[in-house]
Amino acid sequence: MMSSNGSETQELAQRLKILYSELGTWQAVADEFGVPKIIVWRIAKDGYEPQKNEVRRALGLSEITIVKQRRNAKGQYESF
Repeated sequence: MMSSNGSETQELAQRLKILYSELGTWQAVADEFGVPKIIVWRIAKDGYEPQKNEVRRALGLSEITIVKQRRNAKGQYESF
């Protein structure tokens, strides 16, 4: 899933790959951010978009905000 600012994750993926080449393991890269290694690996390899805001904060990504909407009697969407 790509965010509206997918380039933010793409830039992070490039930084993670550089760190990997410097540090040698995905675990070392993950330790730099305090997140699970599978997360940094998935971002770097697949462009994965982390969903948990605590993980996003640790990686320097903007938080995800969920807006709930429903249709009103006129068929228009409204937030609630």
